[in-house]
Amino acid sequence: MANRTLQNAVRMDVEPAIKMARKRNGGAIDPVAVFRESRYRQCKASSRPQDLMGKSGIG
Repeated sequence: MANRTLQNAVRMDVEPAIKMARKRNGGAIDPVAVFRESRYRQCKASSRPQDLMGKSGIG
């Protein structure tokens, strides 16, 4: 019975509860979609130097 309870807990879909908590706290229900729609990554990439010559950019 303990094994079955553990398996049920692992299989439980918590996504609806997470979405509800995000919405309740004023956050985005789908933060990855919001990030992609904002095009933040592309904006930042265009403002950074293009020629790092294989360096990590940390100096």
